[in-house]
Amino acid sequence: MEGGAGLIACLDHVICDSRVKIALSEGKLGILPAVIGPYVYRRMGSANFRRHAMLAGRMDTSEALRIGMIDCIDDSLDESSSRFRSSLNGALCSNSG
Repeated sequence: MEGGAGLIACLDHVICDSRVKIALSEGKLGILPAVIGPYVYRRMGSANFRRHAMLAGRMDTSEALRIGMIDCIDDSLDESSSRFRSSLNGALCSNSG
């Protein structure tokens, strides 16, 4: 599957399975990713945004990690979500009054 770049760009922390592929697929239709553009631009930077928007190719997780589109590659997502929930609960409890 491709796409999803706009949603990913709006997230604070992105953890992906190594099989994930991300694309700015609007270029395949001959249009620019105008709606998601500002968010993706901020997340991956100017040069990377222009290159991926014009090529409309898929990027794998190693490329996405390299350019800052994702924060972590983890094939054990169930364990990662459990660790994240635990740390989030701990942070919320320590900050609640």
